[in-house]
Amino acid sequence: MFSKIGHQIQKMIAPMALATLVLFVLGLIMIVVPQGYADDGTFQAVLNRSGLYSLPHAATMTNMNVHYGIRQYFFDGGGGLTSQVPFIRLAILLNQIFVSRTVFDIRSLGLVYFAIYLGLFYLLGNAMVGHGRQLRHYVQATVMTVAFGDSAFLLYFNSFYGEPVILLSLMAIVASVLLLVRRQVKHAWLLVLLYIIGTATLILLRQQNAVMAIPMILVTLGLIGREKTRQLRFGWFALAVVVGLFGIVGQSQSNPAQDDLDAYQSMTRGTLLFDTKPEQSLKDGNINPQFAILKGTTYYQPGLPLNAHSQTMQRQFLDRFNTMWLFQYYWLHPAQTNQLLNLAATNAQILQIKSVGDRPATMGKTQHVTQWMTLYSSLISSFFPTRFAFYILLAIALGLVYGFGAFYGYSREQPELVVKFYLVLGLMVISLITLIGAILLEGDPNLARRLFPVGTTTVLLGLMLFTDSANRKLFLPEDPKR
Repeated sequence: MFSKIGHQIQKMIAPMALATLVLFVLGLIMIVVPQGYADDGTFQAVLNRSGLYSLPHAATMTNMNVHYGIRQYFFDGGGGLTSQVPFIRLAILLNQIFVSRTVFDIRSLGLVYFAIYLGLFYLLGNAMVGHGRQLRHYVQATVMTVAFGDSAFLLYFNSFYGEPVILLSLMAIVASVLLLVRRQVKHAWLLVLLYIIGTATLILLRQQNAVMAIPMILVTLGLIGREKTRQLRFGWFALAVVVGLFGIVGQSQSNPAQDDLDAYQSMTRGTLLFDTKPEQSLKDGNINPQFAILKGTTYYQPGLPLNAHSQTMQRQFLDRFNTMWLFQYYWLHPAQTNQLLNLAATNAQILQIKSVGDRPATMGKTQHVTQWMTLYSSLISSFFPTRFAFYILLAIALGLVYGFGAFYGYSREQPELVVKFYLVLGLMVISLITLIGAILLEGDPNLARRLFPVGTTTVLLGLMLFTDSANRKLFLPEDPKR
């Protein structure tokens, strides 16, 4: 009986169509119910940029807020450039058309994100799984649904965190590249446009993401290999230059208040965190050793011995060190550096935010953390190795596997395998620079959320390796018949 049902399903619906339908049902339930991450104190800056404001008596931390006010007076959209705002402004427009002109329902934003998510999930599935209807294709589609249907990802949609933009951007980049490397692809210009949009939104989300222009330049240069004409190769080279400009623009979006916060916590919750002789370390770096008393504190912590916003703090502490100072310190203190990197690795696969609630107060639960649809996030956080050295070994292993495929493809004039190697290389570089930058340059506050790109690249690389192995594409180019 089960065999007959299976054959009927194979005839009726393709694996990724079925997987997308299942994801649609699961995600729609979570968004409409609603469920989403509560505010950890970072929403206000996004609300100010987007023309929204918190309503009176709004909850923070313990419960999510479903409704926000829409500003009715002139709004100049200040606050710096960020690729998150267009998504929110689109949601506000749809909300004003279909819901209310004065009250914003967070589910409007959730549905905007989710609609894009479904489309990218389907594209990514077709790129990885293919169009076959054998049992292995349905198994691969099921694994993808378990991973991308996890509530740790979906809960972000009903929130003002920037992580959904990272998730959508990386999915768009991987899907577009994997589809572009096929021998015969229709409407290639649309995939190129998707790649450009994904790259731009990833780099321009916030200043810290500007460094991601480096791995994206690598991926873009790798795409030169798929072209046979000089003009098209020059086009990809020119795009690599544009990606570099994206990075420059993103880096220029400096926010003095955020810069001071990051600098303060990079020292107190990073550099000095595991230092047994903080006074001596500060003295060696030409900083007053008395500031060692700030070790372990956060920027907005009440009761600090010295006001974090004072001129004394600015001139004698924050202005005395920079990124080069920090890296010099880490070079001279390898033991502390290793401890911090391992701390980052421990938090890198914690995809679900458990420090805030995920339901509105009207549902009668405070600080609720959902356990529904958390199979993937639970497994990856429980069993993934928690040492930074493992990420280095993983990068080397994936580099060797896909590097062998690239060598094989290059020697037989099969550029698809070469391009895929550059994609894997770019994703691993994103993972490593996020691990290093998040802990060494910003400290440990909100570490798991700031390491979200690491978890996202892990699931993408894992699915690539799984589907390439199952479909025998590791060392062979794409074949529609397989």
